[in-house]
Amino acid sequence: GGDLLPPMYVNSIILLNNELKQKMKEIGENLPAILPGDFNVDQTHRSYLALTESGTLRDAFEVADLRYATNGTFNGFDSDNYTESRIDHVFVTPTFHILKYGVLTDSYRRMKKDDQKASVKDCPEEISIRSYESRIPSDHFPVMVKLEACDKN
Repeated sequence: GGDLLPPMYVNSIILLNNELKQKMKEIGENLPAILPGDFNVDQTHRSYLALTESGTLRDAFEVADLRYATNGTFNGFDSDNYTESRIDHVFVTPTFHILKYGVLTDSYRRMKKDDQKASVKDCPEEISIRSYESRIPSDHFPVMVKLEACDKN
């Protein structure tokens, strides 16, 4: 993967990994570190693999005890879009135990402007159902991770 990204961008993620490894050697290899962000590459991309295969960082999704990810992280401002690609990542050092990982796909709703009764089959007449439209605040779904420091005793 990564053919659509400029080589300089791909190389910058690989450079980031190398710099991170060097900095961790300087300040202490066993110190905890969390690297979250919108990396614009999914879990199959070579720069993602450079980060995760080095052993310095792990993808919280991959090592979580419990995952809630019914969708990837990019949605293009449309809550009906589906992808398995995760371009927003939370990378952690092995000093963390990942309890839960979630891609939060909740949306909010507002009444449609026409404010008419929705057309629903098999609905008793006394029940009033109006139409909403689904909205999401970003073109990315948020990622939530619940983690704890590993007990090294």
